[in-house]
Amino acid sequence: MSIKLQSHVYRVQFFTLLGIVSIVVFQYELLMLDRGVSLALALGIFSVSQVLNLLTIIFLSRSNFQIKTQNKVLQLSLVLRTVTIGAMFLTQSSLLFIGLFLVYQILSSINIMFEGMIAQWSFEKDASFSRIRFWGSVGFACAGFVATLIFDITGVLNNLLLLVFIVNLFNTIIAFRVPIDFSQQKPEKQDAPTKIPLKYKGLLVFGGAIMSFPNSFSVILNNHYREIFHLGIEQAIFFVSLSVLLGSFVSEFFAFFSVDKLIRKYKPVNIIFVGIVLSVMRWLIAFVAWDPILLALSFLFHGFSFVFVYIGCVSLIKEKIGNQFTSKLIMEFVIISNGLGFVMIQLTNVIINFFTSMFLVGLYSILSVVIGIVFIYFAKRYLAKA
Repeated sequence: MSIKLQSHVYRVQFFTLLGIVSIVVFQYELLMLDRGVSLALALGIFSVSQVLNLLTIIFLSRSNFQIKTQNKVLQLSLVLRTVTIGAMFLTQSSLLFIGLFLVYQILSSINIMFEGMIAQWSFEKDASFSRIRFWGSVGFACAGFVATLIFDITGVLNNLLLLVFIVNLFNTIIAFRVPIDFSQQKPEKQDAPTKIPLKYKGLLVFGGAIMSFPNSFSVILNNHYREIFHLGIEQAIFFVSLSVLLGSFVSEFFAFFSVDKLIRKYKPVNIIFVGIVLSVMRWLIAFVAWDPILLALSFLFHGFSFVFVYIGCVSLIKEKIGNQFTSKLIMEFVIISNGLGFVMIQLTNVIINFFTSMFLVGLYSILSVVIGIVFIYFAKRYLAKA
């Protein structure tokens, strides 16, 4: 199969995988509520799922050079998660639903290995990883509107799980028909690093921190629209979908298709800093938003912030230590982001019991400013020549 055709197949896989993630995350609170699980308990369960997800990714990262059949691991994961989501659709037991959700989250951790494999394949074949990855953002954005349409037509939240089951089944077939054609090799040079240097892991901490804020906020975004702006469920689902469309499709479209040129022209470290500044602007606008439309518009900054920080970090480190660590690098980036996200979820759970979610948005604004200031010092001290 030609590289061009393979890249199209991988675009479809990104589209479907992240489309599923969008539905499961953004409608998570409502799906749990449909099974009689309260918001406080749902956040606690989500935190547990994050820990399990994190442990799985750590295992995958540590075993990166030892796993010789990564395509088979991906295929098995897709088969099992299709069965699991089917069981979630059928059961009405809240306890069983929670257990199945945790299993599903563990199995979905393999998505990160898939992303790392595609990134390494892209660099090997001289294909644009950012443009392939963009289609994951398209799926992430479109899935919300599909979820809204299904709920508006049927009025049954459980049908969202049926959609996830069908898409999972479709993606499983693709994974078996077109496995990822990439080679995984240990460093060949004797003087080449055998692991990612500590200073670059420090860089991942900055990127992971910026990513942890929107990841944790997404869990309560539906609730935020309902509580702060007094919207009904259908209106909240619509504005969540609109927010995701603006953040994960509109802004990421321009960001993904421009980031490679910007990195070549202005250097990765500068693009990362711009991403952090845009994160500050995003949360400040969200904090002063007086209506749901303005909050949704703040998501336009999210796409640029995410892409500039994510691709900037990957490009800088790959440039310095080589492509053989790309797959592992992406997994470690997610480990750090998820670990910090777990902390933010715990903080969120505490805050919403004493304050509104608006307090949380203000906290994100302050923390983003602090991260920006510390990053300037870190970049000058450790990345000045990067």
